[in-house]
Parts: sequence; C-alpha cells; structure tokens
Amino acid sequence: MNKTVLAYIIAIIIPLAFYFYFDNQEMPAKKRLKRFVPLSSDTQQPNKALVNDTLWHTLPEFSFTTQTGDIFTSEDAKDKVLIVGFFAGHDEARLAAMNEYYKMLQEEFVEDKEVLLLVHTVVPSIDTLERLQQLVQQYKIDDERWFLLGGTQETVNRQIIEGYHLPLPTLSDSSNIKTMIYPSKYVLVGRKGIIRGYYDLETLQDVKALMSDIRWLQLEYPTKHKREIEWKLKGNEEE
Repeated sequence: MNKTVLAYIIAIIIPLAFYFYFDNQEMPAKKRLKRFVPLSSDTQQPNKALVNDTLWHTLPEFSFTTQTGDIFTSEDAKDKVLIVGFFAGHDEARLAAMNEYYKMLQEEFVEDKEVLLLVHTVVPSIDTLERLQQLVQQYKIDDERWFLLGGTQETVNRQIIEGYHLPLPTLSDSSNIKTMIYPSKYVLVGRKGIIRGYYDLETLQDVKALMSDIRWLQLEYPTKHKREIEWKLKGNEEE
C-alpha cells in the first residue's frame, strides 16, 4: 500500500476510534447549578437578568483598585466566571489558607481565560496598594488571573451587601481589629453576573466540589472545549 495513503488512513481512523470510544463512555448525570437572589417582576433594580421567565439579581456596576494599581471594573468581569473571596491583611491564618485554595483553583483553570479569581479586602484603609503588592510577592499571585481588590470602605461595604448579598464585617471588640468577623463564604458568579453558589472552603474536598461546579457552569455556555470539560468532570466523579 502507498505510504501516503496509509498515512491518510491512520490520520482519519485513529481520531475516529478515539472519538467513538470516549463518546460511548458513561458520563456523570448532568448537573444544573442553582441561581441565587430571585427578584420580583416589578423590581426597579437596574442590575438584573431574565432567565426562564424569572428575574435574577446580578452584580451591580463596580470599580476597584487592583494590586498593580490598575482599575478593575464590572466591564472587566463581563462574560467571565468569577470566584470571589474576602480577606483582611492582618488575618495571616486565613490568608495562608486562602492562598492554598486559590493556588489550586489558579492551576486548575490556568487555560480557562474566562475564569477569574477576585479577592476583596474588607479593610482597604489597612490593606493599601503597598500591602497588596507585598502579598503578591509573598503568595506568588498571577496578576492576569488573580485580582486583589481595594477601594474605599464605602464601595467595599456596598459590594458585599448589594453585590454578593453577604453580611458586613463587624468587630466584637471595637478597639481590636483582630476581632473582626467578615464573610468566610466564597461566591461563584456566572457569566451573566448571577450568583450561582456560596461555598465554605475548609477542606480539599470542598475545593474539588467548587472546581466541579465551575466545570458544570462552563458547560452551560458555548465552548470549544466541551469534551475536555466533560472528561475532567468524569475523572472527578471517579476519584
């Protein structure tokens, strides 16, 4: 047989064989993530989206300063999947834990440019631009995917309450900043700006559950990587 013809046959048959093999493997049952904060039909709230005859709260317009001194706005978050957390620079224990979780997420979605990691400081007067830059060096943060967000206390508080529907930070001792209680939840926001999940990341299993939910969320949108995402999900189900 002509070597050129043989090469063409191999080039066609092998990919087809792989396709049919993988296509016939059993996939986990399809999962639909919940949506949070439905709105009444007569709401005057400007930030909303209609899905399946229901109006849903979406993130309002916002503007924060990043660790590089640039401005990150709601326009930069448009059509992105957001993983949102909160920190206070004095809380070293939670910073260390958050760093481990976000590193895992950063590595898991390194090729997924539509997945961004946002972390809001809840004490912007203390976590200044200089402090944020120190954290970048300390935790080896990827400036293109992982944004430490600062601003005024007013804008931070408004985003916590009106954006993510979480309680404001409080001090159990008004004279001691180390007694601050602030949101421990991580928030998953879909590409329409609708909140799709709240998470307590305390174990590796929690982080894996969030990763899996993000993959399911990605499949709700048009993607060229559907098969790759499905097989990552299948791998997670088998672990």
